Amino acid sequence: MPKFKLFEPVTVGGLTLDNRIVIAPMCQYSAEDGRMTDGT
Repeated sequence: MPKFKLFEPVTVGGLTLDNRIVIAPMCQYSAEDGRMTDGT
């Protein structure tokens, strides 16, 4: 079975991520204590 690079570590600048699955911080303005809220 082929090994997918998606699950391999990657280094970006000085940051090393365990895998290549990331998500943009879309809820940064509606978060409280690092947890998303309904934004109202």
